Amino acid sequence: MNQQHSSEINWEKLNQVFQIFKKFKMKIILIDNQALHLWQKLIGKVSIGMKSNKRCLILCSRKVSFALLDKDWDANSIKVYSQLSKQNIPFLVDSGDDPRITHWSLIGDRIVYHLWIRPNNNVWIQITILYKRGNGKYLWYGPIKSPLALSKLSRNISIDQFGDFEGIYDMFTTIEVAVDGFRVNIPTNVNNFARQVASRYVACNMSRAMAFFKNYGKDLSPQAKRFRSTAENLLTKAKNVLDALKIPFWISSGTCLGWFRQCDVIPYSGDVDIGIMADDFKTDLIDAMKRVGFSLKFIFGKPNDSYELSFIYQQIKLDIFFFYKEKSYYWNGGTQAKTGLKFKYLFPKFTLCLTEFLNLKIRVPCNTQVYIEANYGIGWFTPVKTWDWKKSPPNVIENGQWDRQEWSKVIQIYN
Repeated sequence: MNQQHSSEINWEKLNQVFQIFKKFKMKIILIDNQALHLWQKLIGKVSIGMKSNKRCLILCSRKVSFALLDKDWDANSIKVYSQLSKQNIPFLVDSGDDPRITHWSLIGDRIVYHLWIRPNNNVWIQITILYKRGNGKYLWYGPIKSPLALSKLSRNISIDQFGDFEGIYDMFTTIEVAVDGFRVNIPTNVNNFARQVASRYVACNMSRAMAFFKNYGKDLSPQAKRFRSTAENLLTKAKNVLDALKIPFWISSGTCLGWFRQCDVIPYSGDVDIGIMADDFKTDLIDAMKRVGFSLKFIFGKPNDSYELSFIYQQIKLDIFFFYKEKSYYWNGGTQAKTGLKFKYLFPKFTLCLTEFLNLKIRVPCNTQVYIEANYGIGWFTPVKTWDWKKSPPNVIENGQWDRQEWSKVIQIYN
């Protein structure tokens, strides 16, 4: 069988599947990074959209990933299964627990993470179901749960884009294009879409949060509700500024503890804490924060040593801690204003993952428990309302004292 004939057979088999989705008016989205890159490379150079050619240059590789939105899938999944079975097209449903339910230790229906379709021995189609999160701002997808089951159908399938971890995309728009003679949707901004795959997603553990609230109660007072609302507004504004400046950040200290322990802020903390690598500092950060309504409270240290910024927004403090990289650990600094004494907080090296917090897509240290235990010790689960930032953290060490002649620059306090 020559290569052209083989390509035509693959096209016909793929067409069977596409006709099923077309029949039910389902919006199928090409999300495979390699296929999208190839489409960008070939567009305008070859006739990749001519149906009559039946030239399968992009979509007939060994495995191509598409997506469906949850609403589209839920309305038509049973009909899709029926049509695939009627046409004797092998498929595998890769499902798992809905983390929004199981993290609360409740019993709920399992949801479909991925649908694997094999039109013939040479072509696999992966359909990833995207679920809306964060009040519709983001799209979540589940991990591949059964690689062993998949290997029974094909030992050579590639799952590089979607592995054993969850993921999240910003909500994106699509445009309809012709690829290999098929009408498919692709992200409007392909390059921005492709960049998002690089970060892992971790969800807060709501079972742990439920245990925490069972033991210690949940503060539902008007003051606590007001703090949560203001903290969300504050973090949203800060994120907008930092994203615009292309400064990566993560929730740190008490804010990170609240996310990890109770999937919430800690109302009595009275502030929001974030971390930034010192290498990512930009000089226009302070002015950019002021322009959106933040008041500067203090500047401690200098960008290359123990730098810390503090702002006020609607009576809540935002602390920005800058982290420094050493060979075997990271650290951030602290300064006592009245004495000029310096302190250093040591953390094991960490990488960053994405999570959802206060309806925002936010970074956290991937191995969050190690990060939390460094800062709060093994008793982090128990609330502590009396905290001395110079003595209480188990990872704090003294780090000398600022030269008196530098105080005007390294200790700047504003009204």
